[in-house]
Amino acid sequence: MAGFNFGQIGDIVGDVMDTDFLDIYRDMGGVAGRVLIYSNIPCHAAFISADNPNPTTVDLMPIITSLRVHMPVWVDIQNADYLHVKRATTNNELMIVYKGVCGFPAVSQSRQSVTMQMNAGASPDEPIPPPPLQESVIRVEYVDDIGENIRANAELRVQQGVPFTVTPPKIINYTLYQATLDRVSVPAGDVTITNPLPEGHEVLFKYAEFQTPLFFRILVNGVFTRNNGSLGVGLHLFRRVPLVEYENGRVVTAVDRLVHPEMGIILFDVGTKLKMFSTDEWFTIATIPTATIGGFGFEITPYVPTPAEADAYETLWYDES
Repeated sequence: MAGFNFGQIGDIVGDVMDTDFLDIYRDMGGVAGRVLIYSNIPCHAAFISADNPNPTTVDLMPIITSLRVHMPVWVDIQNADYLHVKRATTNNELMIVYKGVCGFPAVSQSRQSVTMQMNAGASPDEPIPPPPLQESVIRVEYVDDIGENIRANAELRVQQGVPFTVTPPKIINYTLYQATLDRVSVPAGDVTITNPLPEGHEVLFKYAEFQTPLFFRILVNGVFTRNNGSLGVGLHLFRRVPLVEYENGRVVTAVDRLVHPEMGIILFDVGTKLKMFSTDEWFTIATIPTATIGGFGFEITPYVPTPAEADAYETLWYDES
């Protein structure tokens, strides 16, 4: 490896080349004897050979074959360590294990290598731990029906070749209506990847915002900001107020007042008009809000809006502020 500077690309080289796995044993002497130092380190094993000029063994071993094992520089490997080099298939099935003693490591920036004289090749039937499966990255995105993110993206790391299921979360005020796997539509719901691949996968969950009597807007009259950012004056349905409870002419909300950027504090008071969504029902507040379990409770009575009130501007702008 002399002459090559792997300092900048050592990790990249490892990701591409290190398809074998290495166990390192070290003789501690005394009662301890040979002890496992590392297990299943990703490495790259390459065969090297040399002519054997010894006339007494030329018929049996005309060529001496050894292994040169390449690995990251952080690995503590020393002269006379005993190695198990495990070679696996692309599906991580153990094919063969090479055993032997190594020499001094040759170090260059972020890579190092040792030469190992092979003593034996072990069959996969021997009780040696199989190499770990490699990771596959599943990128998950959650968007609404216009493609905007409604939840932070997720990055899941799973094992290649092992089936994995991605379960869509429940998101308040949204319902799942479509799922895609690697940009191909699949049934909306759990997405199962039967064989995660090295290049990873992309899962997209699309949600639609549903409008139910889970919130209302207060009717106010004054200066406001339109959804396009311009100013307006007049009747408008101010910021969405989620409902904790809604039944039998009574509601419970988490708040009993709102702060309007242009108009100041708006109290929920007797006579205040509100519109339920998405039933389009109008009500007036009949009792002063009082503290209760979960927030503030008050009675409401049906109300028939005037044409101007029914046509009031709905200020979606403030829901994002």
